[in-house]
Amino acid sequence: MSPDDRTRRVHDDVVMPFDNAKLDPELAALDAELAKAGMALRRSHERDGRSRPSAAFASSLRERLLTEAAMPIGADARAAEGRATAGAGAAADSLADNARRVHPQIRRRTPTILPAPRWSVLALAAVFVVALLGFNSRGWFTGPAPVRATDVAGASLIRGGTSSALAVGASLEVGDQVSVDQNGHAVLAVGGGLVRLDAGASIRLDRLSGDVSIEQMGGRVWHRVQAGTSYTVSTGKYRWTALGTAFSLAIGIAGSEAELALVAVEHAVDLAGPSVAVRVEQGSRAVIGASAAQWAVGPATQDELGDPWLIANAQLDAAAGYSVGVLQTALGSPTPGPSLTPAPVTPGPSEPAGTSRPGSSPSAEPTPTDAPTTAPTAKPTATPKPTPTVPPIGSIGASVIGCGETAVVSWDAYGGSRFAKLVVVRGASSFGIPASYPPGAGLTALGDSLTTSPAAASYGDALGTGSSAWYRVLVLDAGKHTIAASAARKATAPGIADLGPFVPTPVAGGIEAAWTPYGGSAGCFVYYKIVWSATDLNPSYVGGNYDGYEVVGSQADSAYSFALVAGTYHMRIEALRYADAGTSPILVGRSSVALVTVP
Repeated sequence: MSPDDRTRRVHDDVVMPFDNAKLDPELAALDAELAKAGMALRRSHERDGRSRPSAAFASSLRERLLTEAAMPIGADARAAEGRATAGAGAAADSLADNARRVHPQIRRRTPTILPAPRWSVLALAAVFVVALLGFNSRGWFTGPAPVRATDVAGASLIRGGTSSALAVGASLEVGDQVSVDQNGHAVLAVGGGLVRLDAGASIRLDRLSGDVSIEQMGGRVWHRVQAGTSYTVSTGKYRWTALGTAFSLAIGIAGSEAELALVAVEHAVDLAGPSVAVRVEQGSRAVIGASAAQWAVGPATQDELGDPWLIANAQLDAAAGYSVGVLQTALGSPTPGPSLTPAPVTPGPSEPAGTSRPGSSPSAEPTPTDAPTTAPTAKPTATPKPTPTVPPIGSIGASVIGCGETAVVSWDAYGGSRFAKLVVVRGASSFGIPASYPPGAGLTALGDSLTTSPAAASYGDALGTGSSAWYRVLVLDAGKHTIAASAARKATAPGIADLGPFVPTPVAGGIEAAWTPYGGSAGCFVYYKIVWSATDLNPSYVGGNYDGYEVVGSQADSAYSFALVAGTYHMRIEALRYADAGTSPILVGRSSVALVTVP
C-alpha cells in the first residue's frame, strides 16, 4: 500500500480527510481537548521546578494518535481493535496499556457524519492520553490525603461535635477540627506535607480528596505543602492558595494590628477575597486589617523574616531536608532540598532506534581498529568508615510558671553519668527551641541559667507583666552535646499581686499587722517578709532599701505579731519566691506602705 493510501482512503466519490485534523470538526475538538489537558498538567507541575511531560513529548504523542486515527487497517488491526474495546476497562487501570497502538476502524460515511466506531476508538485514545498525561496530577486518580498527628501537646480533636484529647499517631478525617490550648502545640502530617499549629491555633479539615482544603480559624500555623498538590487555606472571606511549598499564616496575633498576616516563605501564594485578588510572591508578606479595604502586600522586612516563629519552623524543615526559600539566608548555611526522583521517560511508538536522550549516548556502529584495546585499570575500593553511633537524647521533666513579672523554670534532677552542665533556652514559640545546642537564630541560651551543679532545680527569667515565652531545659555533656531535653513549656507573667493595705497596730514593744493573703499559685510562694525603714518612704526587700524584716512562712496567713524597738517606721509586706539562679528573689505580691509609730 502506498504512503498516500495510508493517510487517506478513497471510496467512490468520498474522500476521508483524516490526514489533517483541522479538516474534521470532531478531530479538531479532540485535538484541542488533548492540548488543554497537557497544558493543565504542565502548569500543575511547574510549581516544583519541573515540567512533566515536556511540551515536545505531549505534542508528539498527540500528533501520533491523530495520525494513527487516519490510517486504514487490516484484519490484524481489526482484531487489535476488538481486543482494545473489550479490554478498555482493564486498560484504563494500567498505564502499561497506554503504550499499545490504537487502530481505529474507518468505514464509509458522508463527510458530515462521524461513525460511532471511529468516535469510540478516538474517545478511548483520548482516555489513554489523558490517563498518561494526568497520572499523579492534581485531582486525577488521587484518594484522600492521609492525615496523622505526629507531635501533640495540649491539643483537642473535635469530631462530630464531641471533643477529646488529640493523641500522637491519631488519624484524622474530613470535618475534624484540631484546637490547641495556650500552652500546647500540634503537628499534623497531611499527605506528603505538614501543618504546625502554634499555641492557641485552630483548624478544620474541609477537603482531602484530590485538592486539600483547610479552614484556619485562629492562631498561627505553618503550612508545608507537598509539591504538586492543590492546597488552599480559608480564613473567613479570604482564600489563600499555595503556588509552592511553604508559608506561614496568622490570625489575630497579639501585638499586631493585622487581622490576618501571611509570609510566603517558599514560592508564591494567591490571595482572593472581598476587594482583593493578588499574588504574594516568595519573600513577600500580605496583611489584612479589620475591614476589607485595609490590606497590603509587599516585600517582607528583615525584622519580619527574623521572626522567631518563622526561623524556628525553617530550622525544623531544613533539618528534615527541605528547602526553606527566602529564610535560607537567615539560617546561615545552605541546606539541600529533598531529593526528587525524575519521572521515567517512556519511548514513543514511532521513535527510531538509536535516538539519543539527555544523559544517554546514541548507539553507533563500532569502528574496526588494529590498535589493541587497553583493559581499564580497576580503581581501588575505598573502605567505608563506620558511622559513629550517636546516643539518643534522653528526657528530663520540667515545668514553667509565671510568677509576678518572672517566668520560673523548674526541672527534675538528672541522674545520668554524662552530666556536665545544664542550660535553659528561651524562644518565642514551642517550635523555636530544638534540642540541639547551641541554639540557632532567634533563640536565647540564658547564660545565668548555666549550671554545673546536678542539685540545681530552678531558674527565674524576668519577663515583664503580660509577657510570654517558651522554655526548654537542655542537659549537656562535656562536649556540649545534648544528652537530655525537656518538652518546651510556656509561661506568661501575670504581674505583681496587690496584697491590699498593710494595717499595723502598735502595741507595747511591738506591732500587730494584718494584710490580704497572696492568692496566686502556691508554686510562686515561699514566704512573706514584713520590711520597714525609718528613712525610706518605699521600703522593699527586693530593692534592698530596708532597715529590718520579719519572716512569715504560711501563704494563708493574714496577720502577724512581732517585737520592734520604739520609733517611727515606713512598713509593708511582700510575698516572695526564690530560684536557684536568675532573678532572685522574685517579688510576686506586695501591700501598700503604712506609717507606724511604736511606743
